[in-house]
Amino acid sequence: MWSVIEDAAVEQLVTAGFSPVDSRVLTAMVSRRYARERLKLIDVLSGHIGLENVSEISGAVDRLTARGFLTHVPYSGRHLLSVSPDYASHLRNSGLTDAADSLESLMWAPVTRFQSLGPMTEPGTLSSFLQAVSGAQRVIRLPFFSSSAEIEGIEALEQRCRAGVELRILLGSPKTIKEIRGPSHAARARRSIESWTAKTRRWPNTEVRLAQSVEDVEYGSSMSIDGRLLRMDVHEPLAERSLAGEMLLVHETGGNLIRLFDKTFDEIWERSLPVKGFARLRRGVASWRWSIVAATLLAASVTVPDSVWQDLASGAAVTAIFAAFDESHGRLRTVWQRMTNAST
Repeated sequence: MWSVIEDAAVEQLVTAGFSPVDSRVLTAMVSRRYARERLKLIDVLSGHIGLENVSEISGAVDRLTARGFLTHVPYSGRHLLSVSPDYASHLRNSGLTDAADSLESLMWAPVTRFQSLGPMTEPGTLSSFLQAVSGAQRVIRLPFFSSSAEIEGIEALEQRCRAGVELRILLGSPKTIKEIRGPSHAARARRSIESWTAKTRRWPNTEVRLAQSVEDVEYGSSMSIDGRLLRMDVHEPLAERSLAGEMLLVHETGGNLIRLFDKTFDEIWERSLPVKGFARLRRGVASWRWSIVAATLLAASVTVPDSVWQDLASGAAVTAIFAAFDESHGRLRTVWQRMTNAST
C-alpha cells in the first residue's frame, strides 16, 4: 500500500520523464530504505501494488543502477542493492529539483510500522481488506472464528488463488466455537465450514482446516500476506465478538511482529484438521510417519528369523521409536493438557 506522500513522489518522477515502474521502484527504495541482494530485492518489490511484473522490476533495477540512483553495498562478503547516497544530487544536476525534493521528504518522514484502521465495522477497514488481498503474490494466511464465505472481497481471494497465490483458511471447529461462544454457536460453525468448503471446492492452491482448541482460534478475523503485511483484529475473544475489535495494519517495517504471527499461524496450521478427506489422510500419514515406520520395523524384528536382518530391524526400530516420540510429543502434551484440564 502506498502512502499519499509516496504517490506524490511517484507522480513527480513520472512528470520528470521516469517510467511508472522506475518511479515506483526508486520511490520504494528511498521510502522503505531497502538494502537486499538483487533477487531478494526484486521479490520484495514485487509485493508492492503496481510492481507485480518481476521482469519489469528487474529492468527498472538495472536502469536505476546504471544511472547511479541505486548502488551496491558490501555486506558480509555479499553485495546488497540500496539507494545511492547521491541520488538527490543526480536529480538536481539533471534539473529535476522537484523530484529530488519530493523523494527527500520521504527520507525525513518517520517510518510507519503500523496504523489503526479503526473499528472492524468501518467501511475503510473493509475496503483495505480488498486492497491488501489484491496485492498478494505468494501466500495468504486467513483465520476466522465462524464466518461464512459470503464476505466482502471473496472474488479477489479467488482471483489471487487462480493467479498462483496459496490460500490457507483456518476455521474454528464446532466443538471449539461451542467452548468459546456457547452451545448455540456450534451450528453456526458447521454452516461456516460448509460455506467455505463449497465456495472453495474448485479453487486451486486453497486449503481449509479446522482449529481444535480455543487458543488456536484467538487470531480469528486477522490476515497476513506474503510475510510483509499483517491485519490484526485486536479484541478480547473470550468476551467480545471479533466485529467489536479494532483493526491494526502492520507494514513490512514491523517485520518482527508479522513473522511472530506467521510462525504462530503455521504451528496452529500443522496441528489443525483438514476438511477434505484426501488432505486429512495425507496429513495423518505425514504426522505419524515415524510411528508407522517404528511399528513396521518392530513387527519385522519379531517375524524375521534370528539373523543379522533381525538385529538390523531391531536397531532401526529403536531409532524410529525415538524419532516417533520426538514427532508426537507436541500432540501428546496437548492431549495431556486437555485431560488434566477436564479433570479440574
